Amino acid sequence: MAFIADSPRESTRLRPKLAEGTGESTRLMAFIADSPRESTRLRPKLAEGTGESTRLMVFIADSLGESTRLRPNLAEGPGESTRLMAFLAEGTGESTRLMAFLAEGPGESTRLMAFLAKGPGESTRLRPKLAEDPGESTRLMAFIADSPRESTRLMAFLADSTGESTRLRPKLAEGTGESTRLMAFLADSPGESTRLRPKLADSPGESTRLRPKLAEGTGDSISKRLPL
Repeated sequence: MAFIADSPRESTRLRPKLAEGTGESTRLMAFIADSPRESTRLRPKLAEGTGESTRLMVFIADSLGESTRLRPNLAEGPGESTRLMAFLAEGTGESTRLMAFLAEGPGESTRLMAFLAKGPGESTRLRPKLAEDPGESTRLMAFIADSPRESTRLMAFLADSTGESTRLRPKLAEGTGESTRLMAFLADSPGESTRLRPKLADSPGESTRLRPKLAEGTGDSISKRLPL
């Protein structure tokens, strides 16, 4: 079968047949995917198949010739591994649309979303989507806030953006994993809501250092200073 696939005389019609067969070897599928002559129609077929190996899918994703249409298909498939999704996200050629899809998809892993949030290549459009999306996990929000590598610009966006929901700010303040630095930032930001400061001050988990910060803020009320 490998010989037939490698032969310069085999017909284009034969290759799809080999790929679809129930008994063909994984090596043959890998060969067909690597061949410079295989048709564009064959690659999506290999990616959609139920029996193809994860190694083949990774190979197809890494190939210089794979079509842009194939990558979204790999990401949408129910059987692709988390490692493949991470690979696609890390790739230099993946489309912005794919990254957005991975972030929005109902089946993507929390680890992938965390990767996209801290990755050096994610688009500016993706970060707001992660922050505003009503379906993202609390752990992701905490990760973005607590990560030592997240940019100050991201923290400022979460605290000060006109587009984030009111529900997001209290969530960040109440989270168990967010850093004290973030809470201090939210308290000191000129754009935070008055409702958030009392929440931070009343929280049983905030540090002693945070309370004076809240009391000294320019926008806090006198009624909030007196109890402290």
